[in-house]
Amino acid sequence: MAKLPDELSDLSSLERLDISHNSFLTLPSVVFKMKKLKILNANTNKIFEIDFDHLDLGNNSLQSVDLRFNPLTGICYDILKAAKVNFKIEVSDRQKEEWEDLDI
Repeated sequence: MAKLPDELSDLSSLERLDISHNSFLTLPSVVFKMKKLKILNANTNKIFEIDFDHLDLGNNSLQSVDLRFNPLTGICYDILKAAKVNFKIEVSDRQKEEWEDLDI
């Protein structure tokens, strides 16, 4: 699975969403419309970046966002690790790409 229908935002009481082990490249925009979402499990996808303009880092309902085992870009990883939020963000240790280790 790589997309979620926008109609999911109509599930106004949804508190837990598990989209792990799929082929998402980014977090689906509908996730940002779920006001009561507490737990988002998006581990083991192909997510390489997060649209921080949509991500409400002050969302009071979120308790945990699991982004482990995704190939996050270096910038995205750094922003997530440094984010001052009132919920837990889980990310795996980032493995540098071969080209990042080149000494010039």
